[in-house]
Amino acid sequence: MNIVMAFNTGFLLPAITAIYSLFTNNDNIHLRILYVHLSDSGKIILDRLTGIGRNNSIDYIRVEGELLEKIKVQTGRWRQEAFFRYYVTEILPELDRVLWLDADILVRGSIEDLYNIDFEGKSFAGVYDITSNPVERLGLSDYINSGVLLFNNDKIKQTKKLNEFWDMVASPDYAADLPDQDALNIVFNGDIKIIDIIWNTFLFVPEEHADYLIDRSVIIHYISQYKPWNVEDTEYFIKVFEHYRAAEVFVREYWDVCDKAVRYIEQK
Repeated sequence: MNIVMAFNTGFLLPAITAIYSLFTNNDNIHLRILYVHLSDSGKIILDRLTGIGRNNSIDYIRVEGELLEKIKVQTGRWRQEAFFRYYVTEILPELDRVLWLDADILVRGSIEDLYNIDFEGKSFAGVYDITSNPVERLGLSDYINSGVLLFNNDKIKQTKKLNEFWDMVASPDYAADLPDQDALNIVFNGDIKIIDIIWNTFLFVPEEHADYLIDRSVIIHYISQYKPWNVEDTEYFIKVFEHYRAAEVFVREYWDVCDKAVRYIEQK
């Protein structure tokens, strides 16, 4: 399974946790990490994770030159790495499908069913995202979160619609609350397969759905500016636990896996 992530040295701890959880629950993963600033010592630490599972590997691809120049939009609080997912068809043109994963995730089980989903002729597959009010903001009823994004590389290369994406974000008139995600959904409207929420579950699950998602969710995505690996956000999450039982489960699970990942690295 061909997986792509992107992060820098400052995001090393959450990336270690995400990759540890991915490799613990999956075999035969070929992970490519796209980066601009990733230290050699960081790579050495990450390489230790390849000892988990069977036949898991990591390659590093530095992003520079013309690729970086494509990012002309003001990214706001989102780092430029958020746009690196859209380099997949250029960097890995030989692959028919690629799964992008954000680094602020936790993988709780096998992703094989996700990776092999039938695109049904669509260019991408992703999970519906209602948290950003896409109907009010953009008039889009089918709007996905780009944190877990399956690429149908063959179709994307044939249609060349990613050129429209880059033209949009390069326009001086382009302004968006979610720069990369909004452009993706606008350009590929109707060309994205909506998949089950278990593949990209957010923390703030309504109580009536909590049991189902706690039991079945495979990928947990820690969206928002508050992150479970930040010590200063601990009090925030403790307050959230009062209203979202799923958040308590998923955050405490993250803390546990993060601790195990760090201990594993230290023992190698």
